[in-house]
Amino acid sequence: MELHMMVLFVFCLVILFSNIIQGITGFAGTLIAMPFLLILVDLETAKQVLNALGIVGSLWIISKDHAFVRGDLLRKIIPTMGIGLAIGIICYNFFPKDVLMYLLPVFILFIGIKGLLESFMKSNKTRKKKNPIVNLLLLLGAGIVHGLFVSGGPLLVTFATKEIDNKREFRATLSVVWLVLNSLILIQSIIAKAITAQIATYMAISIIPLLFGIVIGGILLKKMSQVTFMHISYALLIFSGISLLI
Repeated sequence: MELHMMVLFVFCLVILFSNIIQGITGFAGTLIAMPFLLILVDLETAKQVLNALGIVGSLWIISKDHAFVRGDLLRKIIPTMGIGLAIGIICYNFFPKDVLMYLLPVFILFIGIKGLLESFMKSNKTRKKKNPIVNLLLLLGAGIVHGLFVSGGPLLVTFATKEIDNKREFRATLSVVWLVLNSLILIQSIIAKAITAQIATYMAISIIPLLFGIVIGGILLKKMSQVTFMHISYALLIFSGISLLI
């Protein structure tokens, strides 16, 4: 199937906008991009492209903010999410894609509504840490969802917001997580020969809007409130989930 210019143009706009959000929040870009990319391409193409771009974007953020990475949290996050990732990849290979296409918008809507409500309610509350069992389930679930849709960010954020105050630490630490997990998905995809010539073409074309988005997001991160953009991100997730359901 030939790549039409209008499809490519809209594809690049989605990548640009979603990575502006990714550059600010460190997690929401893939979930915002996925519903709109699924209007343009199939699930496998969207997943592989967003996974590869996640690696490039994470490398860019880490190169700028490596001093803000929280190594102590990475030692908690990566092993548990890694186990969940393996479970998610297995489920992705065996579950019917039609079923996954129904599960994704429901998941996006749930996370968007829950996150928006919590972000408004907790602004004046003292933050408290969850118990170890809840943390374990959050990280395991984040890994599973990431293996399915390359979109484990919201569940990881639910854990990370209890542990990280500084917005640059938050973004840099999450970027290391995505770099490691997305690299594992990429290696598995290469071994499974899941990356076709057309998918590789989409990946290459998307690099420029990705970098522009990350740079713009980084500038906005310094100038504007993280809380405001978290509100916007969750609202966009709700809109994306509704769009995909329709």
